[in-house]
Amino acid sequence: MKRLVVVLGACALMTVSVAGQQSDRPPTPTLGANSPEVIAAWGSQRFVDEQFGQHPRRDVVRIGSDYTLKSEDESGDLVVIGGTGTVEGRTRGDTVVIFGQSDIKGTAEINGNLVLIDTDTTVAEGARVRGDLVVIGGQFNAPADFAAGGNHVIIDNHTLGGRLAGVFTWITRGLLWGRPIVPQLRWMWAAVIVLFLVYLLVSLVFEKPVSEVADVLTDRPLSAFGVGLLVLLLIGPISVLLAVSIIGIAVVPLILCALLVA
Repeated sequence: MKRLVVVLGACALMTVSVAGQQSDRPPTPTLGANSPEVIAAWGSQRFVDEQFGQHPRRDVVRIGSDYTLKSEDESGDLVVIGGTGTVEGRTRGDTVVIFGQSDIKGTAEINGNLVLIDTDTTVAEGARVRGDLVVIGGQFNAPADFAAGGNHVIIDNHTLGGRLAGVFTWITRGLLWGRPIVPQLRWMWAAVIVLFLVYLLVSLVFEKPVSEVADVLTDRPLSAFGVGLLVLLLIGPISVLLAVSIIGIAVVPLILCALLVA
């Protein structure tokens, strides 16, 4: 009985001692699940943002459709082909608009290059471009005090004589549809007339060879197609080998002319 009393007394003393030590420590705060002090899980997006202090870089690519980068949004590279690209927010990378229209708002901030190819562009007051500005074809309308941070290369349609005006139309209404002739394009009819005259001249001057070629294509279409395809595949490597030999550089134009005549 005395031993039991001694053991219970020792346990009571140890409990009081531990309680006294804990009372000297500052209380541990209780954190809720939504508290900002909660450490993000390893590998989560929040952990990456908190550790590296940056938002993920999101590239945007649109082909044949319009896109608007809102003022509160941010992207990496922005590429719009055959559509209208409107930039109101911030782009970390380059902004490229090809064969379409571009509207750069006053709140836009482009940290990379601004590349516009055959695109009508309007730049508002306050827009900033930190990289290079490249404009090839199309109309470029910007305030008088607008200046990009890098190099400026601007070639408008007046300098090119409007040569790029119908390229996108031919690609979308002709090439993608599997037809080389687009009736809406005037320059296409000029090309058709020129090619027709060339073919007519070749048929008149080389009447016998042309008839023989036509007979071969009629009798052996697959083998003739295979030989022609083989020649097209080999002409490139042969020209490169001749050019590497230095002496054969003068022979390359002769081979190309002979191929054209053949």
